[in-house]
Amino acid sequence: MPSATTVSKGLSITSGDPAQRSRSIEVDCCAAARAEQQSIADLLRQWLPTGIIGHVHCNDPNRRGPGEGSLAFAPILRALAEGGYRGAAAVEPFDYPPDGRTCAAWAIGYLRGLAAWLERLATRYGKRNC
Repeated sequence: MPSATTVSKGLSITSGDPAQRSRSIEVDCCAAARAEQQSIADLLRQWLPTGIIGHVHCNDPNRRGPGEGSLAFAPILRALAEGGYRGAAAVEPFDYPPDGRTCAAWAIGYLRGLAAWLERLATRYGKRNC
């Protein structure tokens, strides 16, 4: 199956093949930050209601894990929560200094910290204000 760099391209590939229509689309944050015209959070807000998003790769355009580059993951996590996303999410760096375990621990700590912060804001100020 050919690969796609945007959600729209992925949908055009799968919609033309009846055998692929039941498949979901993956949002890779590294690729989406480079190829999509809109922010990843806006992309998720657009496509999550359709049910087509089935997997999210949390990685930075610098090919490192979340929190190790310039991509803001708080808006991404907020969009996933607001959209009721219950699919798989994985950390997928391609460059992981100083080693894999440290990179994984950092990424999980960073994402869990953001998720807890967003939850506190939502509890304190309401979902629309955080």
